[in-house]
Amino acid sequence: MVLLLRVGERPKSGVQPPPDALTLDLSGPEPKLQPLRPGLTAEQVVGMAFLDTQSAVPRVVEVFLPRDLPGLDLTDPRTIRYRNLTGGFTAAADDVSDLLTQMSHLRVARSRDGLHFTVDDVPSLMPANRLEEYGCETREPRSSTASGTSPTSR
Repeated sequence: MVLLLRVGERPKSGVQPPPDALTLDLSGPEPKLQPLRPGLTAEQVVGMAFLDTQSAVPRVVEVFLPRDLPGLDLTDPRTIRYRNLTGGFTAAADDVSDLLTQMSHLRVARSRDGLHFTVDDVPSLMPANRLEEYGCETREPRSSTASGTSPTSR
């Protein structure tokens, strides 16, 4: 049996940023990865999943934004709203951008008995660019037979 799983990954809250932690430079037309300034504690940052499209293969990386960053709005747990006071990185007139706190992707899980599954370590399908960040989802899950067996026969 093979299942396709939608996985929404989000960094754990309250985690101390590691010494090599990354943050985002939000001052330009697009967010850019950069090292997080040292010495910030878990209480001083918020973690988020960020789609790095600058790497050879797009990848999701954990970044930390300082909570005292001017223009940061953390009232919605699903997004981090950012108002760039020097000009935003979107075409919106109000220069407000929403950054997702989680990233969804699809993974394959396999089972010989239908009870015990092994989930692939890497995503099978994930966003490739910023326009796809809002969802790799399965809206209409379906069961299909293979080799003449019924997925509900067990």
